[in-house]
Amino acid sequence: MARSTRQAVATDRLDDMLTRLKLPGLRDQLDTLLDEATRHDLSMRETLALLCEREIARTRVNRHQAAQMRPVTRITAASSVSSAPSAVDRPDDTLFRGARDNEQTLNARPADQL
Repeated sequence: MARSTRQAVATDRLDDMLTRLKLPGLRDQLDTLLDEATRHDLSMRETLALLCEREIARTRVNRHQAAQMRPVTRITAASSVSSAPSAVDRPDDTLFRGARDNEQTLNARPADQL
């Protein structure tokens, strides 16, 4: 009885750690993957490599599926140029306001501060 309780606590802790590490696929398939490692008589290092390989493969599949679901948007050179405001659309006073402000600031200062 003590062994099953201890085993349950260890399993719960492991589930919590895998969740915290953001490895839900590994957490969900852990028993199956460990059984597979046992059937193939893998060492601890080989088992860990198997777990990592499976998690990486699952992540790739999920990213690929997510990328397929995103809409494809293309920005052409013509649309990006035509949507940008041009200097022609702005009145001259706003186009050159900054230069005029700088001149007035320079002209307001005494010559020894320039």
